[in-house]
Amino acid sequence: TMIIKLNGKDEKFEKKLTISELINIKKLDKNGVVVLLNDKVIKRDRFDEFIIKDKDRVEILRFVAGG
Repeated sequence: TMIIKLNGKDEKFEKKLTISELINIKKLDKNGVVVLLNDKVIKRDRFDEFIIKDKDRVEILRFVAGG
């Protein structure tokens, strides 16, 4: 198992994940989010390439329409 810091909270997963897999697990739309992996912005077209590892820090920021 691995533990990552997701939006400031520890979360446990059974295996390493790509950013795309994490977004799917969290039932988010990848077109509506910005992802930071260890404080680095990851481009949406590279979500399948980046593997999240034990102790990584992930921030998923969602766009919210409103006014």
